[in-house]
Amino acid sequence: MFEKLFDAICPLWKDKLIGCSTDGAANMTWRLSGVVTRIQNVVKPNFMRVWCLLHQIDIIMQKVYKRFLVEKRSEIIIYFAKTEPSDRFDQLPTPAFWILISVINEISTHVSECVESLQGWWVILQQQTTAIQSLLDSLQRFAFVELTPDDDTLPAVQDVIVIGEMQVSYADLRGFIQDQGIFANQILDALEPEECTEVLDAVGKILLSIVNGLSSVEALRDEVNDANTDGMPPCLPHELLALKPRDVVQLVLKFHDRLSVSLTQNSIDLIVDQHNKLLNAVSKEPRLQTALACHNEQTDFSNAWKTPSIKDRFPELMEFCGGLASPFPNTAIVESDFSILKWEKDLHRSNITPFSLEGILHCHQIRSLLKN
Repeated sequence: MFEKLFDAICPLWKDKLIGCSTDGAANMTWRLSGVVTRIQNVVKPNFMRVWCLLHQIDIIMQKVYKRFLVEKRSEIIIYFAKTEPSDRFDQLPTPAFWILISVINEISTHVSECVESLQGWWVILQQQTTAIQSLLDSLQRFAFVELTPDDDTLPAVQDVIVIGEMQVSYADLRGFIQDQGIFANQILDALEPEECTEVLDAVGKILLSIVNGLSSVEALRDEVNDANTDGMPPCLPHELLALKPRDVVQLVLKFHDRLSVSLTQNSIDLIVDQHNKLLNAVSKEPRLQTALACHNEQTDFSNAWKTPSIKDRFPELMEFCGGLASPFPNTAIVESDFSILKWEKDLHRSNITPFSLEGILHCHQIRSLLKN
């Protein structure tokens, strides 16, 4: 059924479709009859299967919240329901609970900032990996989490907490809690030694669970939805500088079947030729070097290729990179559209015709485009 639908919308979709993003649900990714699997079976090779990083982060954080907060949340709700306002302050949760709340709030703030940065329509797949790595670096830096060293350099077991490939020392955990402010310091100092150890254990497990989880996050997936270690092809000018001509040749050959559908062989050859010209131009033009030095993982695709020293100089190379950047990096934009659709077609407008609904959505779209 979906093949007939896609054939009607775009007859060449099997030749041109390069990737698809999902929320990772089994009905989408199952190896036998998942929607993405069915699509991959009929399109050309080297199809990019993307598991939305936002959903992966959400799964990791939910596990942490459920393990350390959900049970306590139920206790607090029951407590407030059964006690009189005048008696509530006599039976508040333990001080250790408030330390956990403080720690999780700090970590969640960093994670939320990363998630928010990944939701824009201008974000491309290649930039997501960099954003996740920046989040990991940030968590490891301010929480003093580090890779577990070799066996011969391991510290005493009682000095550190180790989960997976990561570890954190009790001394650093105490410092991390103290960094949360005066309130956290006062509570920590008031704890008995056994209670303090329990709190440090809980905080260490929270940190290491999140860091280990984020370390395993990978957008690209293979046929059985395992992490694809091939990595995502570069598509921004400053990223292309790290590639040798032979690397670009292999990249073009990888997608040659798709390119040959709409491009002549001469145009395909120009992709490699223009990459060589880009390398030569960077080595000879200080102005171009300066411009590309200002690019980073936050630079969006459009602005990167509109840089005055690059604009209109490498059209075939830019078009090729645009194709590599075209797979949806996540499902946030689509889910936003579903929310708008549900809002517009509510219980009181259930009989609205598809044509009228389409007009409403187009009005929303043009407003958004005019703003940008």
